Amino acid sequence: MNFYHFLRFGSRFESGDETVKAHIIEFAAEKLLATPYPTPLDMISQEGMLACLCVRLALDFSATTYHACQKEQIQVKKHLRICLATSPGFEGAVTVAASEPILAEASASLMKRKDFDVPRVLLDELQRPGLSKGDRGELIAMTILLLARDKAGPRATPLLSFLLALFPQNLGNIIQAATPSFINTEGGNKSLGETFLNSHIWFNHFIKVYRYDVLNREYLWRLIVRGAAVLCATCQRGVDIVIPFLYKDKRLMKTNISAILIQVKNDAQISNSVHRSLFDAMDPFLLGVLKRGEAPVPVIRMVFALAANCPEVRAIGLPERIQPTRAAKQPPLMAHYTAYDFWCCQASSKTFGPIPEQDENVYDALLKISRNFPTVYEEPERPMAGMTRRNMHPGTDVEVNHWSRFIADP
Repeated sequence: MNFYHFLRFGSRFESGDETVKAHIIEFAAEKLLATPYPTPLDMISQEGMLACLCVRLALDFSATTYHACQKEQIQVKKHLRICLATSPGFEGAVTVAASEPILAEASASLMKRKDFDVPRVLLDELQRPGLSKGDRGELIAMTILLLARDKAGPRATPLLSFLLALFPQNLGNIIQAATPSFINTEGGNKSLGETFLNSHIWFNHFIKVYRYDVLNREYLWRLIVRGAAVLCATCQRGVDIVIPFLYKDKRLMKTNISAILIQVKNDAQISNSVHRSLFDAMDPFLLGVLKRGEAPVPVIRMVFALAANCPEVRAIGLPERIQPTRAAKQPPLMAHYTAYDFWCCQASSKTFGPIPEQDENVYDALLKISRNFPTVYEEPERPMAGMTRRNMHPGTDVEVNHWSRFIADP
C-alpha cells in the first residue's frame, strides 16, 4: 500500500480503536524517520530528528551551499518532505513540510520522549547552514507553544489547561483572573477563566500560510480538523502566530471559532514596557478572523517580547481613559470585540512553563542565532575582529565602531 494512501485512512485514525491508532502512528514514525520504530534516540539519524522538527514547526530551507542543498534533498528523498517545484537543470527546488496530521501525530509522540530534547535539537540544527532561522524569534515561540500543548494533555484539550501549561504554575490564578482590555457587550467584563471555561483547543503542528485570507473562520475551523495552527507570512500585517480554538464547547463549526493571536518580537527595544499599538494591530476584524455582522467571539492576544530585560507576564487591563470612576457607576465604553491581552517578557522559566530553568541558556542561544545582527559582530575571544566588522558596516547601529571610520564628531 502506498504510504500516502495509508495516510488517507483518517476515519480509522479518528475512531475509538486505540490499537489501530497506535499502529498507524508507529507506521508513520517509521516512514518519517526512515528507520524501524520504536528505536533508541541515539539510533535515530540527525536527518530523522530534523524531519520531526520540520513536520511540526513548518521549517523552511534557505540552502545556499552544496551541503545545505544535499540536506534538503535528503529530507525529500527519505523523510517525506514535499518537493513542489524545481528550477531548470534541477539547480534548486521549492520544498515544504506539508500539513499531514498523522505525520504530525507521529512526530509529537517522538518529541514527547524524555530523551528528545527539543530546544537542543533545534539549536543544533540552526547552528548548521541551510535552515531559515526566522526573523523575529517565531521558531522559538512555536517551540514553546508546542511543548505547552504536549504538556496540556489529550488531543481535545480545555483551553484553560493549555494556558496553565503555557505559563508557570505560580501564575495560574493570575491568568484565569485576567479581565479584558477591550470589552464588547457579548463578552462582558468577565474573567478569562469564566469566559473560556468551556473552550477547547487542538493543534499538534504549525503550517505557514502565505495569504491572510486563510485567517478567516471559514478556513480556521478546517485547520482545527487537521490539528494545525498558523505561522503567518513574513512581514505582513500585525500578527505572527494564530492558534484557532473552539469557543463555547466542542462543536466544530465556523461560528464557534475563536483564536489566540500572537505577535513575536526578538528586539531589545520591545522590552518590559507595554506597547498597546502592538495589540491594536491584532484587531480580529482588521485581520479578517472575524467579519462585520458576525457575533464577535472573545479572543486572546499575546505579545512575546523575547528579548526583554527581565522575565514577566503581565495581564493588560482596560486603558485608564475608559475605566469608569466609582462615583459614576457606569459601564466602560464598549468596543466591537472582547480581547484578553498578555505581555510576555523573555524566554525564561519565570515566563513560560515549558522552559526549565536549566534550559534558559539554550533559549538564549536560539534567540541570538535568529538575530544575524548584532551577533555577527560578537566574538569574545577576538574583540578586534568584532570592531573591524563594525567598521566595515558603517551607519547601521549606534555602537561607536559603526561610526568611527565613517564620520567624525563635529
